[in-house]
Amino acid sequence: MTLRKRYLRNIMKNKSFYICAILLTTFIGVLYLGFAANASKFKKEIDDYYKDKCIEDGQFTVVDEISDEDISSLEKQYDIVLERQKYIDYEKNDKTIRILSDMKKINKTIFIKGQEPKKDGEIIINTCYMKKNKINANDKISIFDKKYTVLGDMERPDYLFMIKDTSDTFAIKDKFGIAIVSDETFKSIEEEKGLTGVYYSIIYNKNNANDVRININEKYHMLSYLKADSNTRITTLPLEIEKTVNMFNIIIPVFVFFIGIIIAVVLGRKIKNERKQIGVLLALGYKKRSIAIHYTFYGVMVSFIGGLLGILGGPLDRKSTRLNSSHT
Repeated sequence: MTLRKRYLRNIMKNKSFYICAILLTTFIGVLYLGFAANASKFKKEIDDYYKDKCIEDGQFTVVDEISDEDISSLEKQYDIVLERQKYIDYEKNDKTIRILSDMKKINKTIFIKGQEPKKDGEIIINTCYMKKNKINANDKISIFDKKYTVLGDMERPDYLFMIKDTSDTFAIKDKFGIAIVSDETFKSIEEEKGLTGVYYSIIYNKNNANDVRININEKYHMLSYLKADSNTRITTLPLEIEKTVNMFNIIIPVFVFFIGIIIAVVLGRKIKNERKQIGVLLALGYKKRSIAIHYTFYGVMVSFIGGLLGILGGPLDRKSTRLNSSHT
């Protein structure tokens, strides 16, 4: 009975330490659970986004152009989705806007604010480039000496990491951006300025990637092939989330370790200062095991209360996320 009476008396005597230790443990619990919830939610958003917008399984270039008729034939023969991607780069003052032909089946555009360009003289640009260059909806910008009205901003799943070339390492967000114009406008620019590049994006509905690649190489002489999981434009954002989670999983145990050290030091001093009382308790017949459990309780109490409050408070830290290239 004597040991139980000591609990409240000792806690009240050192209440500032216990309150701080519990708050610190609670903070770490809230931080970890909140981060884990957001990371899990963000990863699910990316997976859903890629699936909904039909992210490519790969892209390739060929020597001989694949006609629309041949594309349809290959799709039926191999149960694939194949689409041609054209682009024209507009470069001025060390900045590049890549005008992409709007793909209908693969790597579909998401219009965040604004709508798909339908008329000549309309354009929509990726979010990050607009922010970095302070471009707003309804602004006028000049491309190839022609004025275009900016309808708003958009994103493409194959350009979430905004790099000009897939071999680039860094995304210079104010120097490179992508844009979509109407199909008619794109054709007129193509006729006047010519294409910068052409490649083909592909989605496999069956496990027949090797057969498809062999066939395309034999008929159209494939120059290059890039898998989606090797395309840094696609993989960088998920990898950054994974790296951050791994780093956080290292940092949190370190915090917990230091809290444990602090509690152990304080309890060690407490035991040292109460050697006489411990001697009296032993003389009264208390076992060493009972006394050890008594002092262990103080550390367990802090961990239990702090952990419980952290679990209860964790869901409050969950924040909504919006997927766009500004994350990278």
